[in-house]
Amino acid sequence: MTNDCKVSVIIPAYDVEEYIGKCIESVINQTYYNLEIIIIDDYSSDNTGRICDSYANDSRVIVIHHNNNKGLVSSRKDGLKIATGSYISFIDGDDYVDDVFIESLVKQIENTDADFIHGGFQQVDECNNYIESIVADFSPNNTFVFNSTADRVSFVNRHVMNTDQKCAMTYSIWSKLYKADIIKKSYLSVPNEQNYGEDLVSLLICILISKVIIVSKDTYYFYRIRKKSMSHIEKEEFLIKELGLYENILRIHELRTNVKYYNGVVVGVRNLLSYVIKQSARYRWTNIDEIEGKRVVIFGAGNVGRDYLYQLKNENVCDVIGIIDNDNAIKSIDGIEVHQIQYLLSCEYERILVAVKSKDTAVEIIDELKEFGLSENIILWVMPKKY
Repeated sequence: MTNDCKVSVIIPAYDVEEYIGKCIESVINQTYYNLEIIIIDDYSSDNTGRICDSYANDSRVIVIHHNNNKGLVSSRKDGLKIATGSYISFIDGDDYVDDVFIESLVKQIENTDADFIHGGFQQVDECNNYIESIVADFSPNNTFVFNSTADRVSFVNRHVMNTDQKCAMTYSIWSKLYKADIIKKSYLSVPNEQNYGEDLVSLLICILISKVIIVSKDTYYFYRIRKKSMSHIEKEEFLIKELGLYENILRIHELRTNVKYYNGVVVGVRNLLSYVIKQSARYRWTNIDEIEGKRVVIFGAGNVGRDYLYQLKNENVCDVIGIIDNDNAIKSIDGIEVHQIQYLLSCEYERILVAVKSKDTAVEIIDELKEFGLSENIILWVMPKKY
């Protein structure tokens, strides 16, 4: 394909010295050459800025350095204000893309004259190990033409606010390609102080002002799961931010100008908020006296075991020294290694928490542990409850 249209790629970066080099190189090495690569170093305290500067010898690269930390929204806006491409894409500084990422998106968007295209992505860990692919499958129709406000409201409620991941377009501003005028109008409307859910606000405005959008099954974007990422926050902070997001959506002027669309979005956001609040409940171990200050092994690496681990570590209740699970695919959870049952022969512990929801399964595990020679006095199980 030709490289007639310039594509601006905006990369906000803050304290990502371990990852920013791989990110920039993945963009520089794109098969689509006509790029404007705008990197915004948001006053990083590590070597991120210096690493960004090392790529400035490529004539396509522009590096902006903030003299104070302005935040993600302001960084992206600063990139947008100087972008000159016909199309614009965003890549976070700790992520990276396949060599054909831009070429694939440009080809699809030009073939349909779409206003923006949403792509799938692959989740990877901090060491680039594959976790899973996230793909929205709206087959047989992955091209959407909006002829009315009702069409847009229907799309938002069916394919944005949908809690079924396979049927939902993720909010992320990355893994997409936009016509420049569409994304500039939408993202420049996001409040600078919006540091969570800013992508959803922008997406809702994009849908409002778009006529055609495409949902692609390609997964050429690699999204890195990091423990310190803003997207991976704990329950209490998560709920506070979700409520703040809802309030911000209600205040966005661009959404309020179309009453029918605004009302439809409000209903969708309200239903989604109700869902995430319910889903954010965690299982908690309530018999603290039985394990306080003791060396504990958790038996079960599912949702119950993960929630117990989070609680016990966060509240410093006891020393969780290991996790037992029969699933060989799970290697560790939050820094605690997952082992087979034989691990119990080689470590010192005082209590075993059986972390499963089913009473029948719990009985089977307890019997297995007793056959393994363990005293029933150190094996603990209660019916898990969410709080």
